[in-house]
Amino acid sequence: MKNKPDPLKILLANYRYHVSGGSERYFFGVKKLLEERGHQVVPFSVAHPRNEPSSYSSYFLSPLTKNPDALYYREIEKHPRNIVRLFGRTFYSFEARRNVERLLKNHPVDIAYVLHFLRWISPSLIDALHAHRIPVVTRLSDFAFLCPEVHFLRNGRICELCAGGNLWHSVRYRCVQSSFPISLLNAFSVFFHRSIGILDSIDAIVCPSRFLYNKMAQAGFSMKKLHHIPSFIDQQQFIPATTPGSYVLYFGRISREKGVEVLVDAFAKLKSLSSSIRLVIVGFGSKDAMRTIHERILSAHLSNVQFEGGMSGDALFTTIRNAAFVVVPSICYENMPQVVLESYAHGKPVIASNLGSLPEVVDDQVTGCLFQAGNAEDLSEKIASLSADQQRLRDMGEAALERVRHNHSPNIHYQTLMDLFSRLREDF
Repeated sequence: MKNKPDPLKILLANYRYHVSGGSERYFFGVKKLLEERGHQVVPFSVAHPRNEPSSYSSYFLSPLTKNPDALYYREIEKHPRNIVRLFGRTFYSFEARRNVERLLKNHPVDIAYVLHFLRWISPSLIDALHAHRIPVVTRLSDFAFLCPEVHFLRNGRICELCAGGNLWHSVRYRCVQSSFPISLLNAFSVFFHRSIGILDSIDAIVCPSRFLYNKMAQAGFSMKKLHHIPSFIDQQQFIPATTPGSYVLYFGRISREKGVEVLVDAFAKLKSLSSSIRLVIVGFGSKDAMRTIHERILSAHLSNVQFEGGMSGDALFTTIRNAAFVVVPSICYENMPQVVLESYAHGKPVIASNLGSLPEVVDDQVTGCLFQAGNAEDLSEKIASLSADQQRLRDMGEAALERVRHNHSPNIHYQTLMDLFSRLREDF
């Protein structure tokens, strides 16, 4: 039996200190996991009106915009003050360095666990931690280290041209926000970080999926630094219900790469077969993305599709529990999405596209079904087939519960993470 590790003081950094997606649910989940086991967590983030209260908020970075609804990079108003801040956060933020230095002076830490920091916080965070000889572990929630667009998407299709290291492809095709200047700025920032070796100062890189781990290894990242540690889910906070509910559910971010439009199109095709199968869509997104989905539903005259908008907490859990199954229709590479684990924890099967890490976590015909990404016809057939078989849904729900209990428990995640932290601290 392993000895209980000594309590650590851990800096936990992420660009948001409020829940707006799976990355933040992991952030607050691992914060709770560490604190419950006696460790002290020191958060570092960016100020925002929606942030959770924190006694460390005086060290947080100033917001990139005063607009409280601006959750995404493209929503930030491009006036001079914001542009200066954007430039600094993209290349090297002296504000971030100063704030971290001040935080470490008053609250020394043993190790840093850094989640999403590019663009919103700045790699200067890594530089400051390295200067203080603090081991730095970063966890990747997307493919930003390999792809400037972060999803390996170009014009709605998978593209891996930049994975080999030549980012000029992203400039040529204006991959970042469909803008040549922003794509050029982003590429130059990566070249700058490479030239001064900031990212080389990261001591370990946590990859939630085997898919991402392999992509990072293929791109030439040191195998010694790469660690495959799957995400976890705290089963105790959920009340599972394997009895199928009355509707199909999508919950998550509303954006193009998530494939919500494909799901709506699938229901348009289902309309000729059955109007009794209902779809409920739950999620936050940019105003443009939300409007696009609304218009698509209206233009197809889908009275059996209900768009609820954003939802969280008990209201979201109840909505998941009352569903028959969940659909994850992404057209991009996913990286162990939290939505799948949360669906499983509620005893719900998942229909998912066959891209990225999704085939790792969705056992086809066991815990759910896989369909050809972007193919609304294939998805509609899978939805119709699964909806018609209540016993199959129950069996899949039980298998989903079993998988999440055995493969994604908090204890397994915690022990693996602490083993990594302990090995790194021995080297310093």
